[in-house]
Amino acid sequence: MVINNKHGWLRIFESVIAIMIVFGVLLLFYRNANPGNDFPKYVSDLEQRILKDISTRDDLRGFVLQGNESEISNFVSMNLPTNLNFTVKICYLNASSCSPYLAVEKDLYVEERIISSNLAYYDPKIVRLFVWEK
Repeated sequence: MVINNKHGWLRIFESVIAIMIVFGVLLLFYRNANPGNDFPKYVSDLEQRILKDISTRDDLRGFVLQGNESEISNFVSMNLPTNLNFTVKICYLNASSCSPYLAVEKDLYVEERIISSNLAYYDPKIVRLFVWEK
């Protein structure tokens, strides 16, 4: 039995291609609908990565425990893109206020990490990283 009429398969193939094109266009519109939603996640991930580096490196942990904000700021400035401003605040755990005065008109992203000790010194402190767009 030989099938001579192959127009049915051709129409099915055309329908599948048309559906794929429609879904492709819808996906492009959906992805471009809210392009700004990725930026807060990007900044948060970046802050968490920087704070993780600070908490795992012995030299940076020592700077935090000594309260040396300038060395921590130098490290952060090397790891942040140039389109972001930041400030670092190191405080004791029981401090009533650990926020600097910032007159920022844009969204402010804050992450923090507790650094409690290194092998020679115990003096728990909080490192807060404040980041905003320029």
